[in-house]
Formats: sequence, structure tokens, C-alpha cells
Amino acid sequence: MEVIKVARTEAGGWETAVEISEDSSFTKSFGVKKTNVLDNHVYEVIIYENFEVESYERIKYQSLEDEDV
Repeated sequence: MEVIKVARTEAGGWETAVEISEDSSFTKSFGVKKTNVLDNHVYEVIIYENFEVESYERIKYQSLEDEDV
């Protein structure tokens, strides 16, 4: 998980974006345990001023070849 954006909202809360990479669900569905293919998800998370989560939404999905694995 990597935080890729943090911005203050007009209401005093926070708008964040978090990127999560995990083993490909497509290759896992075939029983392949470890590959260099990753699913990459980016979520937008809105947080109130008191740090409670107001909302979250997946805003990007892509399957990538990760050469570092």
C-alpha cells in the first residue's frame, strides 16, 4: 500500500488516494500461486476532520507486469 495523494478539503477533512498492488486475481483464478503479474488498484478515501472515513471508492484498476518481483 502506498499513499499517493493527501489534500485538505474545504470542510476541514482530508482527500487521499491510496495505491494497492496485489497478485493478479486472474492468475490466482487458475491456481497459479506466484507470478510477475500484479493487479493495481487506486482508491480515493475521504476522511472527516476527526479522522473517521466518510467514503471510499476505487477510481482505477489495471493489471501490470511487475519486473521487480
